[in-house]
Amino acid sequence: TEMFSQTDLGITHRYRVGRDNRFTLVGDDNVLNLFNQANDLTVQNVLTNGQIGFTNALNSSCNVSVAAAYPQFVTLGPIVPGPNNTCTRTQTVDRPALINAWNRGELLAQTEAYLDGTATILNRTRSDYGMANRFQGPRSIRFGFRFIF
Repeated sequence: TEMFSQTDLGITHRYRVGRDNRFTLVGDDNVLNLFNQANDLTVQNVLTNGQIGFTNALNSSCNVSVAAAYPQFVTLGPIVPGPNNTCTRTQTVDRPALINAWNRGELLAQTEAYLDGTATILNRTRSDYGMANRFQGPRSIRFGFRFIF
């Protein structure tokens, strides 16, 4: 994003009143973002909503297919029957091997293929990726009066 800049202005004036100037009437004016700048503060940096490295190992039929982008690092455990025709299936992810392969750049083509999708799952990339998603607030003006005695 561009460099953040904002100009604020504050003005305060005191009026002494009363027979011996014991009382004070204070007027305050505050202007935030005086020039009404509209900077983008952040951009969407999450590329996909999907789980790239992991699979869902719990469903009603336990026909879990390793559909993650990196199935070579996922090992599925045995099917364990549960109540109400449900079952669970554990999964183990070799995280050190996954991270090392990622750091070596070996997973770039595999990642791009996953994000491009398949015939049934089209594009997995977020449509707002790289777009601004947080913005600077508009100009705001506050007036205030105080009476000090």
